[in-house]
Amino acid sequence: MRTSQFPLSTVKETPADAEIVSHRLMLRAGMIRKLAAGLYTWLPLGLRVLRKVERIVREEMDRAGALEVLMPAVQPAELWQESGRWDQYGPELLRLRDRHQREFCFGPTHEEIITDLARNELRSYKQLPVNFYQIQTKFRDEIRPRFGVMRAREFLMKDAYSFHLDDESLEQTYRAMYDAYCRIFSRCGVRFRAVQADTGSIGGHASHEFHVLADAGEDAIAFSDSGPYAANVELAEALAPPGDLPAPGEERRLVDTPKARTIQDLVEQFGQPIERTIKTLVVAARDGGHAGNAGAVPGEAARDGGHAGNARPEVLLPSGHVPHPWGPGAVPGEAARDGGHAGNARPEVLLPSGHVPHPWGPGAVPGEAPRDGGHAGNARPEVLLPSGHVPHPWGPGAVPGKAATPGSGSGLVALLIRGDHELNAIKAEKLPQVASPLRMATEEEIRAAVGAGPGSLGPLGLPIPCVADRAVAKVADFAAGANQDGKHWFGLNWGRDLPLPEVADLRNVVEGDPSPDGVGHLSIARGIEVGHIFQLGRKYSAALKATVLGEDGKAAVLTMGCYGIGVSRLVAAAIEQHYDERGIAWPLPLAPFEVALCPMKLDKSFRVREAVERLYTDLTAAGIDVLLDDRDVRPGFMFADMELIGIPHRVVVGDKGLDSGVCEYKGRSDPETILVPLGEIVPWLVERLRPPAAG
Repeated sequence: MRTSQFPLSTVKETPADAEIVSHRLMLRAGMIRKLAAGLYTWLPLGLRVLRKVERIVREEMDRAGALEVLMPAVQPAELWQESGRWDQYGPELLRLRDRHQREFCFGPTHEEIITDLARNELRSYKQLPVNFYQIQTKFRDEIRPRFGVMRAREFLMKDAYSFHLDDESLEQTYRAMYDAYCRIFSRCGVRFRAVQADTGSIGGHASHEFHVLADAGEDAIAFSDSGPYAANVELAEALAPPGDLPAPGEERRLVDTPKARTIQDLVEQFGQPIERTIKTLVVAARDGGHAGNAGAVPGEAARDGGHAGNARPEVLLPSGHVPHPWGPGAVPGEAARDGGHAGNARPEVLLPSGHVPHPWGPGAVPGEAPRDGGHAGNARPEVLLPSGHVPHPWGPGAVPGKAATPGSGSGLVALLIRGDHELNAIKAEKLPQVASPLRMATEEEIRAAVGAGPGSLGPLGLPIPCVADRAVAKVADFAAGANQDGKHWFGLNWGRDLPLPEVADLRNVVEGDPSPDGVGHLSIARGIEVGHIFQLGRKYSAALKATVLGEDGKAAVLTMGCYGIGVSRLVAAAIEQHYDERGIAWPLPLAPFEVALCPMKLDKSFRVREAVERLYTDLTAAGIDVLLDDRDVRPGFMFADMELIGIPHRVVVGDKGLDSGVCEYKGRSDPETILVPLGEIVPWLVERLRPPAAG
């Protein structure tokens, strides 16, 4: 390709509304142009990169045995109403009517459409398993589209859906898709991690996210520094601190604290160690907010009741972003506006469904607690009960083994977190007594139920149900609000001063926590979610009555898996990992061109023109994707453009080099140029660009 036929639309200025590196560089390099909020036109340069990602995805999906289809982007409301999602989805679903006033939507995902296809086309178990995929435009009406194509309203996605007779067959395809995704991201030249993930709003048995590691990532991922464990922070289990509860060392005392409304105030004004402070976060209760499990047996783990992966009606889009649960103005990835106790509220959940991770080991039963210690995503792997009974936090008369009934009927639940920890919203809303989606109580609700404001709450004498984090259960001599404005208790101890409430894993893991699999400690990194795979189960097939005749001649509901990749997002994610102060530094498989051919004074030197034309022809014949810059521009301008758009290899031909029979070569990340004989440059580049396969 020649620049005279392929105009470059580069700009020097950094766009004012571009917040992250990939957005700025895609605009400056002339890859995209903004049409409206969250809507972008892909220019020829950007489209070449997008098509290269598509090709890699398509080749690996075909290699894995998936069959390509293409489904309509506009979908009839009837199918969404049949699955129940038409009313559940919320304003992110772009709804429209045709001239006959029939309702449709612009699909953010295609579960209903593919399930309808399957129920009409699949008749017998002999047609299974089958895996359909498409690369299609999706639309999700983001309340705040940002970060360019990283979080656009319209996006390109590969979504695949597999159909099976049983879970064993689903597991086999799930493993094949996991391997295919690893090949896809490796071929794209990005550093990535596959992590166990929460299943989100649809439910299911297993889930893995694929994250490109980059500082701009909106997800935090936790991984062992010496073992294979990796999980999204929202899912990673925080183990209970080792050892027994320390013995009391202080007397309980009530202290006036008129200027202490936050944990940090207590630390700074009273010298209280932050790890011996307890913050009390009040949230809306589910169906009245009874604390504890009805019929809980002393000394046994709490019965989960199937709450892992319960529905979150407002989330669920293959684009990959889950709405922040505290209201339209909340910013994903930032602290909640009510005081920052939101934790990691699923800022980015990519892909067309969501389901609970399941350990890889044999004999794992979907829907049951993992057999590897409970860290694979069960909502409440264990509940610690003090002294073999079930205490209740709101006064005498509570009966061990029975659900407690709070006298206030406030519909609120208190969650107790150590002062230096943050609440994990996903873990919290999986508790059976907490409303889903999680909602922080307002100050008015708190004052009506407790008689004090949010800055003065604590577990002693609190008239609403409590659930304590595991780390809280191991704290002695702690400080907490006294449920009176301007007063705090110091020197509180479980057992001596108040009973220990129900205990659960409520917090985000932090750097240095022990790995849940017992191997090493956790490190935390930022990740951009570019892929998500789920063992979906029978949610959609049961709702849409998608069945086939089984081997016994009876109708069997199909079991499904779904597998998504954000194709357009992957382009931006690659840039976030491959750039420098001069522009993009594409990994070779994604580069719009492999070689930039830059002639000096092309319009003035016949020798240069002749040599460059011959070299261009030879490179093209060798199968190398080359861009010949035949513009009449200064060398510095030409080089700056080639570096900005990120072409990995540059060859310069000029009269001075021709006098010596050489040309100049420079790799995009090389500090210096080198001289290569002009007659050897083509095979020399071929060897670099197409190294022989090992073995």
